[in-house]
Amino acid sequence: MELIKVRDNHTLHQQTVLLYQQDSRAGVKKLIKREINYFNKQRCQAERINQLLKEERQLQSEGYSYIAGVDEAGRGPLAGPVVAAAVMLPLHFRANHLLDDSKKVQETTREMLYEEIISQAIDVKVAFVTPAVIDKINILQAALLAMAMAVNKLDPKPQIALVDGNKKIPALNLTQRAIIKGDAKVRVIAAASIVAKVYRDRLMRHLNVPFHQYKFDLNKGYPTAEHRRLLERFGFTAVHRRTFNWRGNEQ
Repeated sequence: MELIKVRDNHTLHQQTVLLYQQDSRAGVKKLIKREINYFNKQRCQAERINQLLKEERQLQSEGYSYIAGVDEAGRGPLAGPVVAAAVMLPLHFRANHLLDDSKKVQETTREMLYEEIISQAIDVKVAFVTPAVIDKINILQAALLAMAMAVNKLDPKPQIALVDGNKKIPALNLTQRAIIKGDAKVRVIAAASIVAKVYRDRLMRHLNVPFHQYKFDLNKGYPTAEHRRLLERFGFTAVHRRTFNWRGNEQ
């Protein structure tokens, strides 16, 4: 007989659930609805985790043991570096169910995930490229350079790199796959997205100390209306990207 899983590792027979669904008592209906919703939520979460792991499991079946996820944070800001992270995770990472594109994850959860990734990963490496270099080679090349630097520092060396976006990393002598929206599709890329985002946010809070008038602790260097007003008032600093058009879109 088919079973429906519910909270606290208990089970309810499907026939019993169907029987109680006919019960007219409001309390019973509320209980059954809650348990069915809980089961459906758990099933959706399990399906999402399976999707996040699909690429890695396929690669493992092909003989890949060390699989790196690579992502960057900070392409759009007017100030601060672009940061890249490269992450290799064990298959049974404790927080698989919380991983997602860093932009979709609340800050407190990102901070917790960062610590979990650092403590459980096979290896994690971070690299960044400064505003001065960004101004010389442009933001795309700077992001690709940061990603190459992060991957090249990994130990053990990965057998393949899964890169967020539509471009492979030119300076990387390694098998690669570029995956569009990979930070929402592939577990190790999502982990790299979290690490890069948290690392950069912390760095921008640090930069807020000498440059407190720009409120980097709040805007993280992004082109908010307030940041633009502060630039007009105080001018550029050494951590601003001078080739970016602060009055409108990036040049």
